[in-house]
Amino acid sequence: MRRHLRNDDRGATLVEFAIVMPILFALIVGISEFGLAFKDWLSVSNATREGARMGAVVGDDLDADCLILGAITDSFVAAADVTNVQELWIFKANSDGSPSAQRNVYTYLGGPVDDCTSWGSTIGWPSTSRNVVAGPSATLDILGVRITFQHDWITNIVPFTGSATWTEDTIMRLEPELFE
Repeated sequence: MRRHLRNDDRGATLVEFAIVMPILFALIVGISEFGLAFKDWLSVSNATREGARMGAVVGDDLDADCLILGAITDSFVAAADVTNVQELWIFKANSDGSPSAQRNVYTYLGGPVDDCTSWGSTIGWPSTSRNVVAGPSATLDILGVRITFQHDWITNIVPFTGSATWTEDTIMRLEPELFE
């Protein structure tokens, strides 16, 4: 009787493994893909904060945008690929935090990422026109940084095919340099 039961169970382990393995593989791929995407999203979020902080400090300096770009690329270097940045805005924010028409749009052209000449730009809000004077009749400008980033999926297994694009904004009030 024992020998008969043992012979009937010989293929059961292989069948169970064949049923469980695709589910386990899909779970591992999903966790890996979401983990890498989350890391990139956190990197983009951190980069916008670093850029906005730098912009709040440098205010209306002539090379403010270059310093902001430098802060952004420095935060990207260790965590994500800055070449996947599709567009980078430095903009004047409205009182509700939304971007106004005054914005500088940067796109990566190639070359060293920390060199400002590696970024093509359309200037709509020159850094020297930013209001950094505080007082009863003066309102400080609110600077915003927006990064549009493309995350490329690694495995290209459905549903992780192609790429995902997301946009992250951070706004900060410029630090006052003068008081009325």
